[in-house]
Amino acid sequence: MYLINKSITLLELIISIVFFSIIVLGAISFETFNRRMLNTIDIRTKVVNDLSYILDFVSKDAVLGRGGINNPVFSNLTNGFSIRQDTNMDGNVDRTIGYIRTQNKLERCELNNSNACIAGTSLILTSNLKDFQVNPIGSCRLSLNIEIDSGKTPDIPQVNPHVRLSTTVISSNCSES
Repeated sequence: MYLINKSITLLELIISIVFFSIIVLGAISFETFNRRMLNTIDIRTKVVNDLSYILDFVSKDAVLGRGGINNPVFSNLTNGFSIRQDTNMDGNVDRTIGYIRTQNKLERCELNNSNACIAGTSLILTSNLKDFQVNPIGSCRLSLNIEIDSGKTPDIPQVNPHVRLSTTVISSNCSES
């Protein structure tokens, strides 16, 4: 009679450890890849949201813009641009809104007659501004180039998403003739 030994050999144990290690390493690398992609998408979404926030303000301010050939709606400032507005729709300019770049920040504020921000009207639209260029076209349109940068993130140093937008903003309450 033969004795049936129900133990596993060293070779079987090593093979099972190798297979288990391959499965665990595959699961860990899959999880790491997914986390990295999720963080990248999150960062890019924040950059696009910053840009959308700025464009929202500029477009809403441009709708209230009032001007013509002698008094353009959009004007260049030293470090930004201004929009002349008719807020009560009586045909006269009531206020001027400025978009001013200070280092990597873009600030929106109401301007006084000397193009300085009036206290208490300032709003920082973004603190991640990389590039900001404006060019009035005629008296009713504005070419706007904005680049927003997220900065490098400590957990993903090779990911540095930025978004560049070039658009033309048009004021509807304006006449170029």
